[in-house]
This record gives sequence, C-alpha cells and structure tokens, in this order.
Amino acid sequence: MQPLWPAIASGTVLTQQDRFEVQATGGLGMAIAWGEVTPDVYHINPENHAVQSRHLGSRTIAYQVGENGTGGIDTVHTSPLLQAHLLPVEQQQRYVLDAQQLEAVTQLAHRLVAEIGILLEFEWTLTTAGSSQPQLYVTQVVPRTPLMVNYQDSQRLERQKNSDRDRTQPKVPTEIPAGSHLLLTGLAAAGGRAIARARVVTQDDESLETIQPGTVLVSDSILPHWLLLIKQAAAIVTEQGTMTSHSAIIAREAGVPAVMGATNATRWIQTDDLVIVDGDQGKVYWVDQNLAEAALEGERAEGRRQEAEGRGQEPEQDTGTEKSLPPSPLQTRLMVNLSQPESLERLKNLPIDGVGLLRSELLAIGLFNQHHPNLWLQPEQGAEFVTRLAESLCQFAAALLPRPVYYRSLDFRSHEFRELPGGETIPREINPMLGMRGTFSYMVNPALFDLELAALAQVQQSGYQNIHLMLPFVRTVEEFRFCHQRILQAGLKRCAQFQLWMMAEVPSVLFLVPEYVQAGVQGISIGTNDLTQLLLGVDRDNQQMATAFEERHPAVKAAIAHLIQQAKQAGIPCSICGQAPSRYPDLVEDLVHWGINSISVELDAVETTYEAILRAEDRG
Repeated sequence: MQPLWPAIASGTVLTQQDRFEVQATGGLGMAIAWGEVTPDVYHINPENHAVQSRHLGSRTIAYQVGENGTGGIDTVHTSPLLQAHLLPVEQQQRYVLDAQQLEAVTQLAHRLVAEIGILLEFEWTLTTAGSSQPQLYVTQVVPRTPLMVNYQDSQRLERQKNSDRDRTQPKVPTEIPAGSHLLLTGLAAAGGRAIARARVVTQDDESLETIQPGTVLVSDSILPHWLLLIKQAAAIVTEQGTMTSHSAIIAREAGVPAVMGATNATRWIQTDDLVIVDGDQGKVYWVDQNLAEAALEGERAEGRRQEAEGRGQEPEQDTGTEKSLPPSPLQTRLMVNLSQPESLERLKNLPIDGVGLLRSELLAIGLFNQHHPNLWLQPEQGAEFVTRLAESLCQFAAALLPRPVYYRSLDFRSHEFRELPGGETIPREINPMLGMRGTFSYMVNPALFDLELAALAQVQQSGYQNIHLMLPFVRTVEEFRFCHQRILQAGLKRCAQFQLWMMAEVPSVLFLVPEYVQAGVQGISIGTNDLTQLLLGVDRDNQQMATAFEERHPAVKAAIAHLIQQAKQAGIPCSICGQAPSRYPDLVEDLVHWGINSISVELDAVETTYEAILRAEDRG
C-alpha cells in the first residue's frame, strides 16, 4: 500500500545500455496508464546525461488527489479520490520537466541500475508532499528479463533487415526534420513512424493497382479488401476508423504505422505531399521536401553502405532442422492474435504458447483473390476453397507445432465486405453489428461453415493435431448445438486432441456457461471488443464514440471476472483475445489475479503483456 500524494509530475523510465527513455506527464501517472494523455518523451545518454532527443506529448488533462471545490472535469476515472483538471494551453505547449528535474530523474535511474542492474523499468513521481522542496519518489520498479530484451533485439534487427530490403520506406530521423509542421492529430491506431509521399484514395478509386508500395495511404476510411495495399503501405491516415476496426488490426499486425480518426485528412493532405506519420503519437506532419531531402538521402546512403557490408558476410547455413519457438516460462499462457501467414516470420524468438486467435475473415480475404467467400460456394469452387484454406492452416500448424492454434470460424458482417466481388448480393442491414453474423448465420445457411469444417478435417488428415476451432458470436445454446452436430458429422472429434471452444462476447453467455459446457464447449475466449460494445451500448466502429468505448469500465471488468469464475467452476479453460489486454497492461494484472488461463494479444503487445504477467505472478 502506498500513499497517494499530489504530484507535480509523474512518469516512467526504461533503462537500456545505450540510453534511458524517460516519459513524463503533469500530475499523477495514471493519466499515462489509462491512455488519456501522450507523455513527453526524453532520450538520455547514460554516460554524460546529455539529452539525445525529446518529443513534446499531447497532454490536455492532469489527475490530482481529489479536493472539494477544486473544479475538476469529468472523465471515466474521476472519483472522490481522483480529479482530472484541464490544462491551460500554455502548459500543454511546454515540456513537463525542466533541465534540473530531468537530471534528478536521470540520477535516480543510475542509482537503481547500480542496485538492480541495467534491465529495468520504473515509475516515479515528483511531489512536494511532506517537504517544502519537490521530492522524487520511486513508486514501482519492474526488472526486465533477458528473454524480453533478446526479443526486443531480435525485433529491432528484423525491422532493420526489412528496411534494408525495401528502400521505398526510409526510416524517419529521431527528430522531426526542420521544415516540418504538425498537420493533423488522431487516434494512434498502429505504432511506428514513417516518412513518404502521400496518395489520397477515394472509396470508388478505380486505379488502386497503380498505387506504388511505400506510399502513405490517405482516405476517409480503409476498406478491408484493400488488404494488400495496407501491407505494402509506408503508413495509413484515415478520417474514420477506431482501434478495433479491421484496418487498424491489419496495420498493427503488418507493422504499418497508422493514424485514424484524423478529421479532414483528405482535404489537408494532397497526393504527392511528403508527410511523416507518427503512429505512436497519433500525429501527421507535413514536410518541406527541400529541407527533408538531405536527411533522407543521408539515410539512403547509410542503408546502401550497410547493404554493401552485408554482402561481404557469409550467409547463415540452413541446418535443415526444424526451429521451435521458445515456450513462455509464465504460469499464465501468453498467446498471440494473427491473421496473415507472413506474420509467422515475426514469431521467431517470441516467448509465446500458441495462437489464441486466428482471425478467419482477414485470412480469407488474402486467400481468395480479394473475392467474397460467397463466390466460392459454387459446386465447382467448393473443393478449391477447402484446399486453399487447409494449406494456409497447415502453415500455421507447422510453424507453431506442438503449440495450439485456435482458428475462429468466419464471422462476416454484411457491411464490411460488400465491396468485394460476390458481396453485392448480401442484403443490406440497418445494424449489421447485430445482424446476420456469427453462429446464427450458420443456421440460416451452413454451406460456408461446412467448407471450413472440411478444411479443418484436411489439416487433421495431414498430420497436424494442434489446430482447434473457436465459434464466433454465439448468442444461444441452440446455436452451439447446431454447430456441434455438424462438427461431429465432419469427423473432427475423431482426433482426440481436437478442442471446440466458443467466443464469450455476447452478454447472454454470462448466464449460460454451465449449459454451454453441458452441450460440449471445451473452452471459452472472451472477446472484449464486442462484449464492451454490447454491455455499454457503444458502436465500436464509431470514432466519435471512442471515449465511451471503455474496456476497463467497471461493468466490463465485472463481466470478465464473472466469466473467468464461471469457467473455473465448470472446469474449462478461459482465455481472452480482445483488444483490451493489448492496450492496457494494468488490466493484464487483474486478469492474472482473477485466474485467467491464457491471454492472447497482438504482436506489438507481446513484450508489455509478458512483463505485466510476470509482474502480476510475482506479486502472487
């Protein structure tokens, strides 16, 4: 238990061999943890304490200990104990820490490194409580494991290898180049930073094939069938979209920086403008081409030099032996969400226990030549559908063997894929998020589901027994029983290792877990995206309601805890695979405390989730 004091500033420090990364915000540090501000970031040289770079954050509010009559503003987290205050504009536009305060934080980091070691992360707060002079306190220290540091290094090397291979996507200098100015702000939907020329795209653009790889896609929204464009883009900027939209999910998995909900992006940005997209901060900068060209040419020259040096090195020898992924030493299983086969390359050296969610919809779009799967229901096309899907699933099974892969069957929502050839025949719905989707759609027309089951049977026949099935958006026990019967008819249960799970994302599941288990459910996975949407009545695809889509709302957390408890009582495993644990490490600690069996997150959240699980398990 720690006292909660009024704070001048708070933040974190991540120590590394070559630099200390300091994050800071005014007031209490929960503004950073809750994602309500973007902190200032300082990179410090550990040797001479010189500031290598600094970036001004986006801080409109600060939290303080609540006092009567202080005039705080309302947020999701305000309470008698905490109050949020709106910061004056001049305070938002200056850095939180002055030189003396930053030096004090740096010296504190050195003392902790001397006592604990170089691999650590700690939280700090600067307060005048109990003293006339500001005092710096450590509020939490988290030693970092060599396993995660090795993972960081491998990912950095992988990014460098990709950069050397594709010169159309130059890295951005640490500092924003001179001659740049902030143009737009929006949701930081996918991390990373890129600089490239923009291409403004409209929904009815007929020249998509002319878009060059390595450009910044700018549109009012990114359609799911633009999958190839997203993966080849340097970055994405959209006027619409949220953290849970398919385009954001694809961008994060592909490692493409994305800023979404940037109002008037298609008006302020013109095709061929040179822009910087900062997906970590949710910012887009316009760049003066003449001033930036010298910096870019310097980076290209450095890239050519490194590539030339690389040619002189002997290539790695292929031993012909199968490489296995390192298991996680955690008690709580750490898994990943995937949708693209090429993402399997990024799994090397990750301390994961399997794929907790294989998104079939995004996988299918890439497999079937950008056509809607309904086109493959013709008798002469069905066999090709089964073969293609089975071959792709075998890729995932082989890469993860013996670790499990949970394939979630198709959950096509009518509004998302209408633009694909074959999708025009799908009836329009007033509210497609609550319409013909999930297992109810299987009952109406089981043809596509039967093809998926046939593909899974082929995977089993190929010798892979680590692919399992997860049913999406199950509303009733009757729907599950219908699917279970077809699964038995397909022969999937003949494999003793096969598991049949279901998504727990419709609130009715909260009251029916024992009934589902009696009907044959062997595990549940909590989908926080839809669960939050339905519990709070918030459209997850409406960026104007983004502040109301709160996955840590007390009602949502209570529902998650209840589902975990129900699964434990029923004797089945419970996982979670929604966006929430990827975004909020503090929620991960709650999940471990409640007894979750596994947590499945996006690739870019593996490191923070690993450390959050480790921290929670250490606390017991």
